[in-house]
Amino acid sequence: RTKDRTMAFCLCCFSSEPPESAKGSGNRAAINGRLLDLKDKPNTFQVNLGNACCKDPAICLLNACCCFTGIPTCYWRKLALEKYGKYPDDYLCCQGYVGKCCCFTPGKMGDQGNVCCLCLESVCCPATGMSITRIYVMERKELRPDPVDYQIIAFSNCLQLIACICHVAAIFIRDLRTLADIIDCIA
Repeated sequence: RTKDRTMAFCLCCFSSEPPESAKGSGNRAAINGRLLDLKDKPNTFQVNLGNACCKDPAICLLNACCCFTGIPTCYWRKLALEKYGKYPDDYLCCQGYVGKCCCFTPGKMGDQGNVCCLCLESVCCPATGMSITRIYVMERKELRPDPVDYQIIAFSNCLQLIACICHVAAIFIRDLRTLADIIDCIA
């Protein structure tokens, strides 16, 4: 119960309702837009996202301890592709959800079905990769986002704004660079 309250306290300032539209640019905007497209799907998750850590604390702890290694991201994407697609054949960088990035277009650069690319994506972009896997599973199972999804997105957006302010302030106060980097990492 205390864990539920802590999670609720951290996110209570943010709405659990879906936004009217996905705003912004870049990868996060593409992912948030894709998540928003799922808001009217008929099915819900068996376990509310706010209760997931209490339901299976060992898995949550293991994922949290190893999250920046890329191992959980790689493992969960592989598992999702095995269950809902054809692994490794159906692998595509960001499953094609993010679209063109610089000169790289998913599916056009040898990434399709390439396990090395899956590992590289998992190590370089673990949070994005995890979000992509969640959306992939949600699409396959016709799941709508959990209300906590929207709160997490709003919280992340708030942290990004704070990090941006710290980066600008770090021009004048050098010590804020480290703080800005830490907030970026959390967001």
